[in-house]
Amino acid sequence: MENYYILIVDDNKEDCFFIKRLLRKSIEFIYTIIEASTGEQALELCETERLDCILLDYMLPNMTGLEVLAQFRASTSEWAQVPIIFMTG
Repeated sequence: MENYYILIVDDNKEDCFFIKRLLRKSIEFIYTIIEASTGEQALELCETERLDCILLDYMLPNMTGLEVLAQFRASTSEWAQVPIIFMTG
């Protein structure tokens, strides 16, 4: 089984729990899930963690998901090419 590293960026704990529960139901893949509740935390984690996908909430405290996306994409790091999926309530 392949192991994928997923970063969930959401300040709503219940939404994070729901997403993790859905991902862990997979019988085909294993997901290592990393969480951040702010855009700043997400940007820091991207410098130290191996990521295969980022699930990014649109409304975050102190910066929007679009602002986080702009900083991700402006980076010259290899994680600047990681797929990002926006989520919103």
